[in-house]
Amino acid sequence: MLRRTPLFLLLLAALSAQAQPLVDRYGRPIGNDERLAAPPAEVLAPTAASVRRSGFALLPYRTHATGSWPDAVAVGDVTGDGRADVVMTTSFYFSAESDYHVFVFPQNAAGLLVSPSKTAYQQTPSRTGLALGNFDGQGGLDVAVGGGSGVSLLYASGAEPWLSFGSIVGSTMATAVARIDLDGRGRDDFLSVSWNSGGARHVAVTGNSGYAVVPWAVTVADSSIATGDLDGDGRDDVAVASRQGGLPNLRLQRSNGDGSLTEINSLDANCGGWNAYSIGIGDFDGDGINDIVASAGGNSPTGCLLLFHGRGAGQFDAPQVLPSYDIPETLAVADMDLDGRADVIVVHGGWVRLGVYQQLPGGGLAPERLFPIPYASHYSKQGLAVADFTGDGCADVAIGDYNAGLVVLNNDVGCDRLFADDLQ
Repeated sequence: MLRRTPLFLLLLAALSAQAQPLVDRYGRPIGNDERLAAPPAEVLAPTAASVRRSGFALLPYRTHATGSWPDAVAVGDVTGDGRADVVMTTSFYFSAESDYHVFVFPQNAAGLLVSPSKTAYQQTPSRTGLALGNFDGQGGLDVAVGGGSGVSLLYASGAEPWLSFGSIVGSTMATAVARIDLDGRGRDDFLSVSWNSGGARHVAVTGNSGYAVVPWAVTVADSSIATGDLDGDGRDDVAVASRQGGLPNLRLQRSNGDGSLTEINSLDANCGGWNAYSIGIGDFDGDGINDIVASAGGNSPTGCLLLFHGRGAGQFDAPQVLPSYDIPETLAVADMDLDGRADVIVVHGGWVRLGVYQQLPGGGLAPERLFPIPYASHYSKQGLAVADFTGDGCADVAIGDYNAGLVVLNNDVGCDRLFADDLQ
């Protein structure tokens, strides 16, 4: 005789199944706001012919495995040879040799990225911030890594492994870091923001005796940060956007030139009920006044790019809403086609696409063009860098991808290799 399962047990089993956390391929939990639909069934073969367009071309992506969990990415001449290198941080994935390190991929004389050197940054965070600057006053390009207990400073050493650990500045979590000159004294300062408890101003002390760490009362919750002149006074100011919490969620702060900041405006950066994920600053309409761009939204049709046109003196129009492919996340601002105008580059979490919005000759942004990249469900807030790291004068793309490692796309139809060593 068959026995029927009691109804309350069936209901309990169903509820338990629904309560199971969604995890990515490495077993890390994914929050409810990151549960993505499946990527599109068709994935274009990444061939040069499929991505070549007028104005610029992106060659097929290349990857370099790191043995850990890549997070933030930046581009700059860390080795001191006059050529831009790629710098990347890692968090944790069961590798004592690669976890919690700064990777430096040097560019060689042929314009190729060679095998990386690694330096531990002496913290163990789940996410990192990253900025490059002259932080020791010695003229080299140093590295600031935000972590769970402050900002690690690693100084340019002039020899492999290219960086030496210096100190940890401050004591609060720093999930995003930005270089900025706050006091005009010629030595780089930097800002950091935490996950949900404000941030800090790190102002260089005269005489190369370290940094004065000053609390920064800025409203943040899973924030991104960008610097640029927002009021036309010639000094870089700061924009901080919170992904969580209420509106207004985009805060603009003026640099007063003495190490202090003053909030001058607050804006609503939200699309389809989604707060901004990432922000950038640049002149996108050709009027000589900086504008602000933000990625926001979820799956199509809620994904969008918000363009706040600047009017000067820290004032901005209500955002122009531009359609974007699914799940627009980290963005960067760069001139992709060498026409002297700022373009916008954005990665789409879970949808194997990189998008480029080219600025039109008369100002404004053209519809997004899409290029294939490997799959990753999401990207770090500072996990995208766009700059020339092959020495040909064209801006290339570097992405920190927890699945593939360092992902690079070269912006030049004449280049067909990005690494001198064997690629994974």
